[in-house]
Amino acid sequence: MDVATRWNSTHLMLDRAIIYREAFRQLAEVEACYQFCPNELEWERAELIRDFLAPFAEITNLISGSSYPTANLYFMQVWMIENWLRGNEFSGDEVICEMVASMKPKFDKYWEEYSDILAIAVVLDPRLKFACLEYCFTTLDASTSKTKVDHIRKKLKKLFDVYKKNTRKNVAGASRSNAAQTTLPGYDGFYAFISQNVGSNGKLALDKYLEEPILDMASFEKMDVLSYWKENANRFKELSAMGCDVLSIPITTVAS
Repeated sequence: MDVATRWNSTHLMLDRAIIYREAFRQLAEVEACYQFCPNELEWERAELIRDFLAPFAEITNLISGSSYPTANLYFMQVWMIENWLRGNEFSGDEVICEMVASMKPKFDKYWEEYSDILAIAVVLDPRLKFACLEYCFTTLDASTSKTKVDHIRKKLKKLFDVYKKNTRKNVAGASRSNAAQTTLPGYDGFYAFISQNVGSNGKLALDKYLEEPILDMASFEKMDVLSYWKENANRFKELSAMGCDVLSIPITTVAS
């Protein structure tokens, strides 16, 4: 291993070394003091470990190399790693089995103490919404899936209520300052409520968003979700502000 807790670094090291496999072999033939050339079995193991570590390198590159916010992608990526570890838990290679044994407790802990706000970020991706959470939770543990999804629904509603309350206060303050220009005295608060909290079909912005069809991931693979919320500010009002805030949360990339 290159660095025991930097799996993407180890993947890069092995990937580059395998490219020069023949060069190492030739060096061993012409340089008598070179005693550490891997044999065929060791090269095969190196390829197995490289392939095993590939998903870890991919998630690191995705999160650190993206030019747009990735809070909505983090949850799904960690779920993919969890499934990958489960699939390799009983690998025929003892080194990979040992690596899984050391990695898995970290990811198991993540699923026990996953961040609510990162799960909410998934829901605020119009290509994923609650369907993604239901799928991920069910594949990991169907017996607790509904409880976890319901928990996130409550947290999402609670956060949305905070944004509604703050928006209403701001609108009320603006209404009072413009009272002298109001053509319908007494109605300014009512129309502010309609504008800020209810969509054109009479539904709350959150309900309206969740009921709309999920966007096709294949067609919107490169979507900048933060831009989506900015562009739909007039449709979703305070939900748009909430979406921008949640999706702007920086994800600290730690390869381990």
